[in-house]
Amino acid sequence: MEDSVRQALIGEIAEIINGQRNEVVAGVREAVTNHIKEKSPTACLTLVRRSSSGAVLETLPMTPNKRYATALISFIRKQSFEGTALDSGLTDSTSDVVANVFSERVGEKAEEISQRAMPILISDERFIYGLSESLAGLYSGTIPAQLKSKLVAILSHKMTDSLTQTIDTTTAASIKASVLKVT
Repeated sequence: MEDSVRQALIGEIAEIINGQRNEVVAGVREAVTNHIKEKSPTACLTLVRRSSSGAVLETLPMTPNKRYATALISFIRKQSFEGTALDSGLTDSTSDVVANVFSERVGEKAEEISQRAMPILISDERFIYGLSESLAGLYSGTIPAQLKSKLVAILSHKMTDSLTQTIDTTTAASIKASVLKVT
């Protein structure tokens, strides 16, 4: 797929998604507020030590001791604690809430996105060739390189013809489902 075509498609998809910006922001705000309201004060004040890769090293629940107090002060000052970064114990669960709302909203536009993407994917020779190559690779036996190359070329040609002729609701539904899975 040419870069200009890819950028145009991304622009169209961004336009579709940006059209929902206010609803997404409102949905995220409401979901995050409800998520935090459901948490206890102790859960809200739980801290997490993270490695440089972001992995959780230790969870520090709110406790009345010097170590937690030091960690809380470091967190408020945005300083490291015992050589590691501190984060809120709510970060991971809140990130999941935000991702779910976004995924749900984008999923509502999956059909519109797939209708824009489908003709471009079908006309992209590299996409079809890659798909054909993957299908040929599913064969469990060994295929000589020359035969495999010919098989991939035939599959590519057949798939291009078939896909071009069958841009119907079944194909659109399949791609819609794929877009939903990706989101």
